[in-house]
Amino acid sequence: MSASIPEQIQNDLKQALKEGRTEERNVLRTVMSELKNVQIEKDDFSDEDAISVLTKLQKQRKQSAEEYRNAGRDDLAEQEDKEAEIIAQYLPEAMSEEDLEREVDTVIAELGDDTDLGSVMKNVMPRVKGKVDGSLVQEKVREKLGFEA
Repeated sequence: MSASIPEQIQNDLKQALKEGRTEERNVLRTVMSELKNVQIEKDDFSDEDAISVLTKLQKQRKQSAEEYRNAGRDDLAEQEDKEAEIIAQYLPEAMSEEDLEREVDTVIAELGDDTDLGSVMKNVMPRVKGKVDGSLVQEKVREKLGFEA
Protein backbone atom coordinates (compact mmCIF):
# COMPACT_ATOMS: atom_id res chain seq x y z
CA MET A 1 0.00 0.00 0.00
CA SER A 2 1.33 3.43 -0.87
CA ALA A 3 1.70 6.26 1.63
CA SER A 4 -1.16 8.64 2.25
CA ILE A 5 -0.84 12.15 0.88
CA PRO A 6 0.15 13.66 4.27
CA GLU A 7 2.73 10.90 4.79
CA GLN A 8 4.18 11.52 1.32
CA ILE A 9 4.36 15.26 1.97
CA GLN A 10 6.01 14.64 5.36
CA ASN A 11 8.60 12.35 3.73
CA ASP A 12 9.30 14.91 1.01
CA LEU A 13 9.58 17.64 3.65
CA LYS A 14 12.23 15.62 5.49
CA GLN A 15 14.10 15.10 2.21
CA ALA A 16 13.90 18.83 1.35
CA LEU A 17 15.29 19.64 4.81
CA LYS A 18 18.19 17.21 4.37
CA GLU A 19 19.01 18.52 0.90
CA GLY A 20 18.66 22.20 1.79
CA ARG A 21 15.82 22.94 -0.65
CA THR A 22 14.47 25.91 1.31
CA GLU A 23 11.73 26.95 -1.10
CA GLU A 24 10.21 23.48 -1.20
CA ARG A 25 10.69 23.10 2.56
CA ASN A 26 8.76 26.31 3.26
CA VAL A 27 5.86 25.37 1.00
CA LEU A 28 5.62 21.84 2.41
CA ARG A 29 5.69 23.17 5.99
CA THR A 30 2.76 25.43 5.16
CA VAL A 31 0.91 22.54 3.53
CA MET A 32 1.55 20.24 6.51
CA SER A 33 0.29 22.93 8.88
CA GLU A 34 -2.95 23.28 6.91
CA LEU A 35 -3.37 19.49 6.73
CA LYS A 36 -2.83 19.14 10.50
CA ASN A 37 -5.44 21.84 11.18
CA VAL A 38 -8.02 19.91 9.16
CA GLN A 39 -6.95 16.60 10.75
CA ILE A 40 -7.62 18.09 14.19
CA GLU A 41 -11.12 19.18 13.10
CA LYS A 42 -12.04 15.88 11.43
CA ASP A 43 -11.93 12.48 13.09
CA ASP A 44 -11.90 10.51 9.84
CA PHE A 45 -9.35 12.49 7.79
CA SER A 46 -8.82 10.91 4.37
CA ASP A 47 -6.80 11.54 1.23
CA GLU A 48 -9.94 13.18 -0.20
CA ASP A 49 -9.78 15.74 2.61
CA ALA A 50 -6.08 16.24 1.86
CA ILE A 51 -6.90 16.81 -1.82
CA SER A 52 -9.46 19.46 -0.82
CA VAL A 53 -6.86 21.27 1.29
CA LEU A 54 -4.23 21.05 -1.46
CA THR A 55 -6.68 22.25 -4.10
CA LYS A 56 -7.58 25.24 -1.93
CA LEU A 57 -3.92 26.11 -1.31
CA GLN A 58 -3.05 25.79 -4.99
CA LYS A 59 -6.00 27.97 -5.99
CA GLN A 60 -4.89 30.63 -3.48
CA ARG A 61 -1.39 30.64 -5.01
CA LYS A 62 -2.77 30.98 -8.54
CA GLN A 63 -5.05 33.84 -7.52
CA SER A 64 -2.20 35.61 -5.75
CA ALA A 65 0.04 35.17 -8.79
CA GLU A 66 -2.64 36.73 -11.00
CA GLU A 67 -3.05 39.68 -8.62
CA TYR A 68 0.72 40.21 -8.50
CA ARG A 69 0.89 40.17 -12.31
CA ASN A 70 -1.90 42.74 -12.52
CA ALA A 71 0.08 44.91 -10.09
CA GLY A 72 3.23 44.56 -12.19
CA ARG A 73 5.04 42.39 -9.63
CA ASP A 74 6.20 39.55 -11.85
CA ASP A 75 8.86 38.51 -9.32
CA LEU A 76 6.21 37.79 -6.68
CA ALA A 77 3.93 36.19 -9.27
CA GLU A 78 6.72 33.78 -10.23
CA GLN A 79 7.19 32.84 -6.58
CA GLU A 80 3.47 32.06 -6.24
CA ASP A 81 3.58 30.02 -9.47
CA LYS A 82 6.51 27.97 -8.13
CA GLU A 83 4.62 27.29 -4.91
CA ALA A 84 1.52 26.23 -6.87
CA GLU A 85 3.68 23.81 -8.89
CA ILE A 86 5.08 22.25 -5.71
CA ILE A 87 1.56 21.76 -4.35
CA ALA A 88 0.37 20.35 -7.70
CA GLN A 89 2.76 17.40 -7.32
CA TYR A 90 0.45 15.97 -4.65
CA LEU A 91 -2.82 16.45 -6.52
CA PRO A 92 -4.37 13.88 -8.86
CA GLU A 93 -3.54 14.30 -12.51
CA ALA A 94 -5.63 17.06 -14.06
CA MET A 95 -8.66 15.96 -16.05
CA SER A 96 -8.75 16.82 -19.75
CA GLU A 97 -11.52 19.01 -21.09
CA GLU A 98 -12.83 16.08 -23.15
CA ASP A 99 -13.01 13.85 -20.06
CA LEU A 100 -14.82 16.60 -18.18
CA GLU A 101 -17.35 16.96 -20.99
CA ARG A 102 -17.94 13.18 -20.96
CA GLU A 103 -18.46 13.27 -17.19
CA VAL A 104 -20.96 16.14 -17.49
CA ASP A 105 -22.80 14.31 -20.29
CA THR A 106 -22.95 11.16 -18.16
CA VAL A 107 -24.42 13.02 -15.18
CA ILE A 108 -26.97 14.80 -17.36
CA ALA A 109 -28.02 11.45 -18.84
CA GLU A 110 -28.26 9.87 -15.36
CA LEU A 111 -30.40 12.73 -14.04
CA GLY A 112 -32.79 12.65 -17.00
CA ASP A 113 -35.51 15.24 -16.54
CA ASP A 114 -34.02 16.60 -13.31
CA THR A 115 -31.21 18.51 -15.04
CA ASP A 116 -30.91 21.95 -13.53
CA LEU A 117 -27.57 23.65 -12.96
CA GLY A 118 -27.49 22.94 -9.24
CA SER A 119 -28.28 19.24 -9.44
CA VAL A 120 -25.79 18.63 -12.26
CA MET A 121 -23.03 20.53 -10.40
CA LYS A 122 -23.82 18.65 -7.18
CA ASN A 123 -23.37 15.32 -8.98
CA VAL A 124 -20.37 16.23 -11.15
CA MET A 125 -18.16 17.88 -8.52
CA PRO A 126 -17.53 14.78 -6.34
CA ARG A 127 -16.50 12.85 -9.46
CA VAL A 128 -13.92 15.43 -10.58
CA LYS A 129 -12.77 16.79 -7.21
CA GLY A 130 -9.12 17.81 -7.29
CA LYS A 131 -8.82 17.07 -11.00
CA VAL A 132 -10.36 20.22 -12.47
CA ASP A 133 -11.23 23.73 -11.29
CA GLY A 134 -14.83 24.25 -10.22
CA SER A 135 -15.26 27.32 -12.43
CA LEU A 136 -14.43 25.23 -15.51
CA VAL A 137 -16.93 22.59 -14.39
CA GLN A 138 -19.61 25.26 -14.05
CA GLU A 139 -18.74 26.67 -17.47
CA LYS A 140 -19.09 23.21 -19.09
CA VAL A 141 -22.36 22.44 -17.27
CA ARG A 142 -23.82 25.80 -18.32
CA GLU A 143 -22.69 25.14 -21.91
CA LYS A 144 -24.26 21.65 -21.94
CA LEU A 145 -27.52 22.89 -20.44
CA GLY A 146 -27.75 25.72 -22.98
CA PHE A 147 -27.18 28.68 -20.67
CA GLU A 148 -25.74 31.83 -22.19
CA ALA A 149 -22.09 32.35 -21.32
